[in-house]
Amino acid sequence: MIVDHNIIDPLIIRQKISFFMQKYPHLISVFLSFFLLMTFCANAQTPVDSIEVMVTDPQLLVKSRTKDGKVDIRWAPNDHLLFRIANRKGYRLERKDTAANKWITLLDRGPYTVEEFKANLDTTNVHVATAAQCVYGAPLAQINPVNVLGSAKELEEEQNMRYAFALLSADYEKQAAEGLALGFQDKVLVPGAIQIYRLYIRDLNPEEAVMDTTFFVVNTSIISAPTPVQKFLVYPEPNHIVIKWGKEENNLFFSGYYIERSEDEGKTFKRLNDQPLLTSDSEEFDEFNAFHLYSDKDVLSGKSYHYRVIGVTPFGDEGLPSETILSKAIDVNGPMPPVNVDARDIGNNTIRVCWETRQISEDQTGFVVWRAASPTGPFYPLFENPLPNTISEYIDKNAIPIQANYYIVYSLDDKANQNGSAITMAVWYDTIPPAQPQALAGYIDTSGYLTLAWAYGEEADLQGYNIYWSNGPDREFYPLNAKPVQGNIFLDSITMETISEKIFYKIVAVDFNMNQSDPSEVLELIRPDIIRPAAPMLSAYKSYPDSISITWQLSPSKDVVAYQVFRKLSGQEKYDVLTTISDPRQNTFTDKSTKAGQTYVYAIVAIDDAMLYSKISDPYTITALKVLKRVPISNLIGRIDEATAEFELSWSYQAQGDYEYVIFRNVDDNGWQNVANIRKSQQSYIDKNLFRASSNFKYAVQVIYKDGGEAPLSNIVQLNLLD
Repeated sequence: MIVDHNIIDPLIIRQKISFFMQKYPHLISVFLSFFLLMTFCANAQTPVDSIEVMVTDPQLLVKSRTKDGKVDIRWAPNDHLLFRIANRKGYRLERKDTAANKWITLLDRGPYTVEEFKANLDTTNVHVATAAQCVYGAPLAQINPVNVLGSAKELEEEQNMRYAFALLSADYEKQAAEGLALGFQDKVLVPGAIQIYRLYIRDLNPEEAVMDTTFFVVNTSIISAPTPVQKFLVYPEPNHIVIKWGKEENNLFFSGYYIERSEDEGKTFKRLNDQPLLTSDSEEFDEFNAFHLYSDKDVLSGKSYHYRVIGVTPFGDEGLPSETILSKAIDVNGPMPPVNVDARDIGNNTIRVCWETRQISEDQTGFVVWRAASPTGPFYPLFENPLPNTISEYIDKNAIPIQANYYIVYSLDDKANQNGSAITMAVWYDTIPPAQPQALAGYIDTSGYLTLAWAYGEEADLQGYNIYWSNGPDREFYPLNAKPVQGNIFLDSITMETISEKIFYKIVAVDFNMNQSDPSEVLELIRPDIIRPAAPMLSAYKSYPDSISITWQLSPSKDVVAYQVFRKLSGQEKYDVLTTISDPRQNTFTDKSTKAGQTYVYAIVAIDDAMLYSKISDPYTITALKVLKRVPISNLIGRIDEATAEFELSWSYQAQGDYEYVIFRNVDDNGWQNVANIRKSQQSYIDKNLFRASSNFKYAVQVIYKDGGEAPLSNIVQLNLLD
């Protein structure tokens, strides 16, 4: 019956809500927090079927996936107050158009009105009807309307339950999510692309709520694939069979579960629950906190049943069936279980399992050994026919290699009742290390990002690799990783601000028993040079009429391979490259392209082996000498003083400018030598160093000007001592 603001008879939903409020008032908050945690709070992690980046601490919790070329998006406010505000204001979901740098609105509304629920959705569906009732249903009659505090508490609990049932309905039925405006399906624009979204409540007033926009990113290259329920276990109890599956392993992916049973050896299955099963935690029983539990009481003793569980995702569809497990409804009062079970590696890849028995009952038929790769199972029997009661050990020749093996020994009776021992573990004793890692190679880019790669080892028990580094091949190496690296690639970042150009690496292989291989060959890598060399410094120069020579102090940087000399005319802004000197030890250069009297500015830079240029040196401004013609001395005469054996030169010279006289002497025609420099005012010179062994002396005088000009040699005066 459809009446005002009610999609179905309001008593149905009101009875459902009031039933929980009256019978389990203490479970309301537990149920609600469990539901939210289970379906949405995994958004801070990276789920299997999508990549979501929550940029803010969300008040709108979002979950998404990519499937069939579309992005399914589900969201929920994080409390009933925000839920009520959103129902009035509505949601706005937008996708970023990165090409146009704008946001495109995908959904801009609140929940459907009652009329829209009727027109657009199947209101005979209990979840659709529940969703509408949670939004538009009339309030429940209050149990204690006179007490103000009690009335407020009842109203709070009712709103919590409406909120919880609304979210649960949206999880179980896509139409319910559509009606509540808690879901949207967007097309994948470009396969494999990253799509950016934001979600917020529309038109919030400051006095109503203050909340942030929820941003999230979907990598459409990660396609959602149906997943089965994990950690599924079945075991018999008296007159019923208990089915359980782990909460931690499944609640990140499913909001509810269907239990199915087969009575024809797994050919066909029948669902045991009409609506998805959801169980809350318990303060009294730890098992209820670790597992969902379901008890199948509609069984016949001794009959075999196959069970499986199918999860319902928050997107309203089903995952894959779990593994199928066979069980029998039997009396579980089986024989006394074995005790003191021990499992040991006895070599040759075999494990011996042995046990003791305290009592053998008349109906006991023997023992069966079960094995698992984990202490939590699942365990599987190692053989079909039980061992005789007289046997108390079993040799497992097909144990799981490398890793630990877990065993349970069951005692069986003729009615297939069984009791299991405590779990025991067998560990392989391995003292053989992996082979030395080979083909270590690496690369460091200019940002300091390191990539190492090597040939992956072939050992079956290889756990991974430890990476070590050092500043020298013969120095101590330090570990880079806290636990073994799986695979054969390692990424890291290193500092580039260091004087050490080289860095060295080696790796060590580690197996599951922590046996370590010999280190690999040491790999030498060179950090890309990002530090410019120190600048050289001009230190001296000489100017000539036809050239200028400059000298500089070499750069102290060790990796300098060349220098560049720059020159410009005085008054110009831009330097020209005059030459490149490829010898890093050369510190002089003569510029022979100068013009006399022209003023030049010189500078120099150093270049290192990474082609990085130093700062330009401080400049030198130098003027090339002018070419001036000077008049020589032409009246040089000489006179010998025989008493003192001294030879006196004299001359006269009158010219403008600042100059001095240079006295040259040639003994026995062995070449001219400078014997004295005479100041301008002195126009004579006495040579007191005549050599008796020599017979011929020639003299000449040259005028040298301070501006660089010089006159030709004077006339030559000759002295022959043998005459």
